[in-house]
Amino acid sequence: MTEEKKIWVKYQHIDRIDSEEVEGILEMDRIFVMPKLDGANASVFLDESGQLRVGKRSTIIAVDDDFRGLYEYVNQYKDNYRAFFKEYPNHIIYCEWLIKHSIGYYRDTAWKKLYAYDIMNLETGNYISIEKCVEIFNKFDILQIPPVAELKGPLISKQSMDQLQWYADNNKFLIDDTEKVGEGVVIKGFKENGDPYRNKWGRVTWSKIVRQEFKEMNTVQMGITKKHLKEECEQLFVDSFVTPARFEKLKQKIMTDKETGWRTEYIGEVLGRMWNDIFVEELWSFVKKNKVKEFNFSLANRLCIIKTKQILGI
Repeated sequence: MTEEKKIWVKYQHIDRIDSEEVEGILEMDRIFVMPKLDGANASVFLDESGQLRVGKRSTIIAVDDDFRGLYEYVNQYKDNYRAFFKEYPNHIIYCEWLIKHSIGYYRDTAWKKLYAYDIMNLETGNYISIEKCVEIFNKFDILQIPPVAELKGPLISKQSMDQLQWYADNNKFLIDDTEKVGEGVVIKGFKENGDPYRNKWGRVTWSKIVRQEFKEMNTVQMGITKKHLKEECEQLFVDSFVTPARFEKLKQKIMTDKETGWRTEYIGEVLGRMWNDIFVEELWSFVKKNKVKEFNFSLANRLCIIKTKQILGI
């Protein structure tokens, strides 16, 4: 039985730099620092019939679902994309569709545009190297998120980490002419021969440094006594990571997915997504760094719901 040809693959999760999922990424030969945009994940590919199609975070978008102008944009630049796919068939372009989420101060001219950042060969499952992506996007006049730095690894000193944090704190890519800065940076690691970083489970993944998340982490990483942590770790976990900023970001994501304004009927969904978000993004690092031996998941879930409702004002 022949394997079915892939036309689309969901983009991988990007893990925080201190996550076990990306342990060792900073020990790679080449480290690329990319600006992180606060938009919606998107992709461009060809279906079985050769038609240009688009996807979002976890699904292929139906042809009659314009996803806030994304299909219209791709169709506007269809000649560029078709020229790319003529030379690179069986590939997929991963992009960021810049529509408003948490950050509303990108330049007026930056909105409703598609910014490419990765290309995958669907036959091999391998990513094209960063410098090759830059060359390809330039060749076909496709908007892109270019790297802000290429650093020689390994980056294991405090000075190296301070340097990466500086890039996160000074991301001005597409930001308006104010003192504000972007969400952070994405870190991509490669061997000298061009092979991408794989974690200890063999998965290719990238990492991120997000400014707001680091602010939230500081309450956990600094000044916590062992006694306090032992007695109230579930409450401390929830208080540290269920924040108005995180709620606002989830709220914006839901409205983007639904393509509507905020509605009270979405409250149940945001409660569930808040728990899933802090569970996936924060719990393992919290438990590991603070040597938590016992953790009541049911209690933490209930506390998460209560805290989220407090933020909602209900």
